[in-house]
Amino acid sequence: MQRHTLQHQSLLAVKQKVGRGVGAAAKMLAEETAMAMLKKNPALSVCLVISIDLTAAGLPGLTVSVGVKGLVEYNICTRCYKWKIESVLGFEYAVGVGGLGLSLHANLKGELNTEEIPCSEAKGSRYCEYLDLFLAEEEAKASKKTRICHSASPFDTVTSYLKLRWRQVKK
Repeated sequence: MQRHTLQHQSLLAVKQKVGRGVGAAAKMLAEETAMAMLKKNPALSVCLVISIDLTAAGLPGLTVSVGVKGLVEYNICTRCYKWKIESVLGFEYAVGVGGLGLSLHANLKGELNTEEIPCSEAKGSRYCEYLDLFLAEEEAKASKKTRICHSASPFDTVTSYLKLRWRQVKK
């Protein structure tokens, strides 16, 4: 499903929806179409893996591995952020007996996926119900305020999720 349905509407329909003049409606249609035509959303991906051999600590044959892979993506159409964070904690114990090797592996994996969505897709949200209270005056008057996200930083999405989970754990 395509998020930018405005590009398929006539200028007259856009004018009626926006309630402005044809010039403003044409400008808005052009901006929305140009944004929708871009092929990719900007994203940043990072991967970090650390393996520690614990032989020097008096545990021969034991290796601990920690890995974190993260992706943050910005949707240029909705101005929303999306995070995908994967982590792994691994243990490997290797034993050599008579020229043969035996190793035991154990891995613990976790994944966190968070995605910001605009109010037009979050019906019933308390934040969206009182959206005008959270926005600056200029943003509150904008016709597309419910079709875009309003985070100032990509970290708002993850920190909001972590705060929500922390409150649930404390109860």
